[in-house]
Parts: sequence; structure tokens; C-alpha cells
Amino acid sequence: MRDVDGHDYIDALGEFTAGLYGHSHAVIRGAVVEALGPGLSLSSHTAVEAALAREIQRRFPATQLLRFTNSGTEANLLAFRVAYHGGVLAFGSCSRVNVPHEFVVGCYNDIETARALVAQHGTRLAAILVEPMLGAGGCIAGELDFLRGLRALADACGALLIFDEVMTSRLSFGGRQAQIDVAPDLTALGKYFGGGLSFGA
Repeated sequence: MRDVDGHDYIDALGEFTAGLYGHSHAVIRGAVVEALGPGLSLSSHTAVEAALAREIQRRFPATQLLRFTNSGTEANLLAFRVAYHGGVLAFGSCSRVNVPHEFVVGCYNDIETARALVAQHGTRLAAILVEPMLGAGGCIAGELDFLRGLRALADACGALLIFDEVMTSRLSFGGRQAQIDVAPDLTALGKYFGGGLSFGA
């Protein structure tokens, strides 16, 4: 990277790996320029979207239906909205302006706490949302017993299991779910699949 003062830097962050291919990689730049030709925002689905949807389904077999979004965050929020039978703006604060749903927070990699929460809230739970590996939380891998346990808990109480694979989708051809053979009900993907552009599914 070069700053406005002409200093050169090595970018070791790579947009938290969404920019795996660097800044303005020739192949991605070419694809963006090619996409500009027929138009970007056509208010309907395109053949290119259909082809990308098929590729994502090939890589993530648990994905039976797919909707593209503007970001991985939006994909998670819409997945949560689907589970809740219901955009929302943000998740994590108690402001009713943001996600207007009640939620409980468990401890990561602690299946006993999750079991206690499910026992307490039972069929009132619409979804269990989890990153199969915490990204911003320090890249802590979800233990197999924990993630499989969440799958079983979701099945038992009738909740949807949502995997936030915005970051972990790049861990293997089929993301973290393929590595551990746990199929979620909903999967959220982010800008990695858009070559670092604003994208989600």
C-alpha cells in the first residue's frame, strides 16, 4: 500500500482476510469492470447471481435457499430475522432501535451453560447464532462437542441453528461446517465471497 505522502507499506491485515487477494488484484478488478457493463443494481436477480448462488450451494451443501445481502453483518441479521419469523440495524445492544428481539447470551465453548439456557427458555428460542470460530474474539475455535451440542440443542427445542461463517467460510472449500461436518439451518457469508467488496449472503 502507498499512503498519500508516498510511503510504502506492507498490508498484513488484508481486510481481516476478506481482502485475501490484495488490493485491486487484477482478476478481481477485471471481474468488477466486467460486471459494470450490464449493470450492477437491476432490482432483480441476474444470471451472474444465479451462477454464484450455485457455487455457494456447491461449497455449502446445507444452503438450500440463498439470499444476497450487502454485508456479512446484514446476512446474520436477516438470518436471525428469518428464525424469528420476522432489516434490522445492529445486534448486541439493548436499544429497541437496533435488533428488536429479546436474546440471551451464552458462554462460548461451554455446552453446559448452553444446555441450561435452553432448559430455561425452551421453545421460546427462535435461533441459536454462533461463529464456528470466534473471529474478533481472538480466533478461538469452537470445540467439536460444543458445536455438535448446539446442533442437538437446536433440534431439541425447535430453534434454527445459524452459523456466522463470515470469517470462517475461508477455512476450507465448504467453510468450518464442512471441516466439522455440522450442518446449520442458516449460514451467513460476507465480503470474502465478493472479493472484498460490500457483499453478503
